[in-house]
Amino acid sequence: MIFKISRDIAFKYPDLKIAVLVGMHVKVNPVNEELEKLKRKIEVEIRNKFTPETLIEHPFIAAWRDTYRSFGVKPKKYNPAAEALVRRILHGERIPTINTLVDSYLLAEAEYFLPIGGYDLDKISGNIYLRYSPGKEKFVPLGHPQEIEETNPQEIVHSDDIKILTRKWNFKDCDQAKITLETSKVALFMEAADKRIPIEALESAIKRLQQLISTYCGGKITTSIVIPREKLEWEIM
Repeated sequence: MIFKISRDIAFKYPDLKIAVLVGMHVKVNPVNEELEKLKRKIEVEIRNKFTPETLIEHPFIAAWRDTYRSFGVKPKKYNPAAEALVRRILHGERIPTINTLVDSYLLAEAEYFLPIGGYDLDKISGNIYLRYSPGKEKFVPLGHPQEIEETNPQEIVHSDDIKILTRKWNFKDCDQAKITLETSKVALFMEAADKRIPIEALESAIKRLQQLISTYCGGKITTSIVIPREKLEWEIM
């Protein structure tokens, strides 16, 4: 399977870096009490350090808000993935309990303020792409399999050969490729499109994510850092 990045995206975002984690033979469980305790701990730390008003001062949050604006998305209306999660925490909500693999990446997202999304690789058709949408492509949002949305022209999306996987770069994942208790092969993507997010932060975050998934889901876990300005196609499995 190849991960392909649009040349236009690589040109527009010369500082783009993408950390990719691939997990094979993972075992996904409904819940893990130790993982739940870690989630409660980071929630307290976030609430002690930030308010909804001061959150946008964090450089990673500010960077992703600017990235959204750069392709025509209003971040106040459509919060980038990590910001949306942290804002829910600041408003008193807990990090959701979905399953041990999803919970692991939500925890890492809350710890590092970097967006993370991913897919069950057995539900992917062909390759995975990061590209611009021409608009009016059908999308089935996560948790709402009966709903159909359409992409906007020049919206940045992830897709495979037949369907949109994620809208607005990392705003919303599709339902068809979601990670469930039956998932055994997974690919996760963590992205930084702005120079305010150094590669060292991405490397630290993907290392933490690898540790969490190895601990709570097992399997064979590999990671890599994709630099689109160097190469547009990367073999991920």
